[in-house]
Amino acid sequence: MKKLFGLIGAEPKKIDIEIKNQPFQLSGLLRLITNKVSEVLKKQRHLLYYDIKNDIGRYVIGDNHHIGTVLEILLGYICVLSKDSEIIVTLSKSSSETLVFEIINKDGHAKKHSKVLDKALQIAQAMDGDIRFKSSRFFGTKYIFCIPFIEDENNRSNQGEIKKVMNGKEALYLAKSSYDIQRAKYIFDTYGVKIDPMNIETFEKKKPNLQKYDMVFLRSDDLTPKHISFFKSIYQDKNNTLKIIIIHEIFESKVKMDLSRTIADAELYNPTVIGDVEEILYKVFISKTQIVDKIEQKQQFHVEAFKIHESDFVNKESIKLYRGSHIVVVEENRINQEELENILDVEGLRVTRVNNGLEMLDLLDKEEVDFIFTDIMMPVLDGINMTKRIRNNPKYKQIPIVSISSMAFEHEIKEMSDAGINACITKPYTDKQIYTALDKFLVVKPEAFVKEVQAESYDAKKDILDVEAGIQNKGSELLYGEFIIESMESLEGSVKKIEQLIYANNIVELRGYVEQITEIYEKMHTPAMSKMFNEFSQFLATQKDAYPREYITMYRRNWIKLNAEIDRYLTYLEDK
Repeated sequence: MKKLFGLIGAEPKKIDIEIKNQPFQLSGLLRLITNKVSEVLKKQRHLLYYDIKNDIGRYVIGDNHHIGTVLEILLGYICVLSKDSEIIVTLSKSSSETLVFEIINKDGHAKKHSKVLDKALQIAQAMDGDIRFKSSRFFGTKYIFCIPFIEDENNRSNQGEIKKVMNGKEALYLAKSSYDIQRAKYIFDTYGVKIDPMNIETFEKKKPNLQKYDMVFLRSDDLTPKHISFFKSIYQDKNNTLKIIIIHEIFESKVKMDLSRTIADAELYNPTVIGDVEEILYKVFISKTQIVDKIEQKQQFHVEAFKIHESDFVNKESIKLYRGSHIVVVEENRINQEELENILDVEGLRVTRVNNGLEMLDLLDKEEVDFIFTDIMMPVLDGINMTKRIRNNPKYKQIPIVSISSMAFEHEIKEMSDAGINACITKPYTDKQIYTALDKFLVVKPEAFVKEVQAESYDAKKDILDVEAGIQNKGSELLYGEFIIESMESLEGSVKKIEQLIYANNIVELRGYVEQITEIYEKMHTPAMSKMFNEFSQFLATQKDAYPREYITMYRRNWIKLNAEIDRYLTYLEDK
């Protein structure tokens, strides 16, 4: 590990700046930094993760302005070293005296110095800290920013009390990535809480029994009006004991955040640190305090979030995915009926029209309905009262209802929402608004799913993955697919291990390890990988002073290709 000025060439001059150490909220600082480097993150297409160790509290003592400046410089610089990478920021205590920030880009190599780093080092040294770095083409770049750790005597922890109450409780955690799951388990293990992770798509398919959970963690960025409606019925149930905790993402719109607050018992903000979680759990389960920001916001209604707007990613062709769906148009005006029917003339969709709300209720008693477009002002039974009666029947609570109306005042649209309508389209409307509404609320029918799969086939790349041989060996596609998954799990980390063994020049252990994974790849029927490792084994057997660095690059390249092909095959299997 080198000092930063080892890269610069000479240590920059020290500067005299005033340092003001005081307690500050760590997650707030990290969100501020993230916003400042958001443009470069988006431009370079990076994923940003924060890994805050459990011994770091919610508050840190230091000069938050200058700490933030250093992190902003290092994070901004490390982002431009590569594209499509994972950028990781960790915070830990290396001892009782040192606070350590690590900013890591495993794909980026710092080939030359940027003068902007001089400023970061000068500020770090003014705080009695230091910056070190490590960079190579093989391991990427890491900046280590160290400053003295100052104990916060007033930062009292409730961990012991919380663990007594929380131990054994279960939480449903809707995650986006394996990193999210790993991080959640790491935090909640501290309190004895069992985490059941799944993504939002799996949640929709499995429809798990929520009664077994004590709490559910939802990402507001994942939530659609349909999800909001579903969880609102749980939130408003007086007999409900399930606590709903919303996690807001880094780059999230205020509209989405405010909409999710209508179902929240508590909120967390990414990047989440364990101190934030501790405070949430204490207030929700021990002091039983309402902690959603600005309680009155729960009663706020956002018209624009309720309206259906055009999406550039939806068109008539894409709606064919929902073939088999039964759409009902509730509209008294025959011209309006025909206009909407023309838009809904999509292959595979079944469209029925009725003249008022009462006819709609009669139809529900006779047929299964997947989606309702309704006018509001109608004779016999209007759209508002029709919706209320539909929502009063548990059997029909999940049917999406979208209004199409000239009513556009906020109080009118609020009345629609209160009645149970999921969204509204104001007249005049476009074809795309209609298709966007369908895409937002409909789910793919099994018959459509089968039809889509039948239209596609798997074009095997036999040089990478010989699927035919694998199926013949295992007896079926399913057994071969399961074997591939298990094998790849056992090989996780093998690229890194081979790198380490090569750089350590540990040839004896390297030979044994190569022999072991060669056998796995041959059983998986991976011709290119098997060929490479057989050559590698032969090389190691004949070269006494082997230092085969070129095999690191070859293995990494083949690993990426194999992973991509396996993902393609498993996706085909899943669809089939």
